Amino acid sequence: MNNTLDCGPDCFWDRIILSPYVEGADYTSSPFRPSPSQLVIPVPIFREPRDNSVHALHNRENQKFRRLMKYLFTILTVLSFLIVLGKEPCDKCDLEKVRIVNQHLGSLTAQMISEFLCTFDNSCRNNVEYSEFSNETLFAVLEKAPNLFFQVVSRGQTDNSIILQEIENPISDLIDLQKIYDKIKHTTTKTEIKAEYLNAVILAAKNGGKELKK
Repeated sequence: MNNTLDCGPDCFWDRIILSPYVEGADYTSSPFRPSPSQLVIPVPIFREPRDNSVHALHNRENQKFRRLMKYLFTILTVLSFLIVLGKEPCDKCDLEKVRIVNQHLGSLTAQMISEFLCTFDNSCRNNVEYSEFSNETLFAVLEKAPNLFFQVVSRGQTDNSIILQEIENPISDLIDLQKIYDKIKHTTTKTEIKAEYLNAVILAAKNGGKELKK
């Protein structure tokens, strides 16, 4: 690989190709050449040192380690940046997204729930219509599609703190918190995430003067 970067006398350059997964693509073909949609990252490959003395070997190993750490840090920074860019933006307090979920409680998809959860924000508290409708819909989703809900939450792109606050403060006394608790309890989601949401439902019940059967 041609380049203008100097990684030292005992190394040469290769590359790592970062590519989005494309269904049906042939990833076993050789050679695999990058397309314009792929990111090519140069990485140094180190040869054995020419001077085999203990002192020279120690110095060269230290140099190789420092260079390698530098390039690993660069790669991780680029990957983090790509992950941030990959997150889809959404409109906060978007009533339309809430309506879509509310109208499809029997046929929800992960995308519907993801877009719905993304609308929650602290800035929505002054929007009475959104606050009431979204809170009621949130509990309806937990009742109708708890496993799908936690599948979306487990992706790590949801602001759990805001969603947990919503659960701790149900807008209606008619919400069956015991039923919601039982639904969450029997999901197959990660234990730590499940515990957070179960505790939020317990707190909601206590705030309403009720005690749940665990």
